[in-house]
Amino acid sequence: MVLLSEVARPEDAALSADKILAVLKEPHRIEHRDLRITVSVGIAVYCGDGEDAETLLKNADRALLHAKEHGRNRRQFFEAHMSDVGTAAHGQNSRLSVTLKRCRVAP
Repeated sequence: MVLLSEVARPEDAALSADKILAVLKEPHRIEHRDLRITVSVGIAVYCGDGEDAETLLKNADRALLHAKEHGRNRRQFFEAHMSDVGTAAHGQNSRLSVTLKRCRVAP
């Protein structure tokens, strides 16, 4: 997690994310091997995307998941429609968890 405490504009956060992506995109040599990693970045901006740390983290995480689902190695700003998707997925996961608990076989 990277916290940018003094961002004047959302574009500044995007610029920082692009710099991180560019640096991490380069191969890293470890024990005579070139390793490549992909990085996805979710961005949530105070106060448009949340007014407290918990909401900002949730929304940045939703943006991160969206970035991963749409190609990885990219950045994504949080958008309002993403909270609906996250809520729906959470509901599905909760129902799945309840179903799995009901289906457990006693030893």
